[in-house]
Amino acid sequence: MMMAAEGNTTTMNAPKKLLFVLRQAPYGSTLAKDALDAILATSAYEQDLSIAFIDDGVFQLINNQQSELIDQKNIARILSALPLYDITQLFVCAASLAERGITLGAISEDITVLEPEALRTLLSQQDHLLSF
Repeated sequence: MMMAAEGNTTTMNAPKKLLFVLRQAPYGSTLAKDALDAILATSAYEQDLSIAFIDDGVFQLINNQQSELIDQKNIARILSALPLYDITQLFVCAASLAERGITLGAISEDITVLEPEALRTLLSQQDHLLSF
């Protein structure tokens, strides 16, 4: 019979830091929706979840999306439900916003804008990165 070494129970039960990195535009493929489904499913396991929007993933954050015009679920509405799942650590890459001409007024106020160096630091502090 194998027994866990004493003293290791705290680290074995500690929540893992999981960062979902969303790089894809909200429509045109299922990747953005699949990522949000994975995030919501993972939230049931009480891990330390956070989300970073980079590259074309920043388009997911734009307010007033009219996805019904292309018969798609509105990604922004799904994002607004994240706090109900205790997912409140949302980050966006400042350089990705600037490269795409997206202003801070066009996205949710409940997101932390990070310069590239701060984003690299955030990435390095995670136990696991899941990129979509």
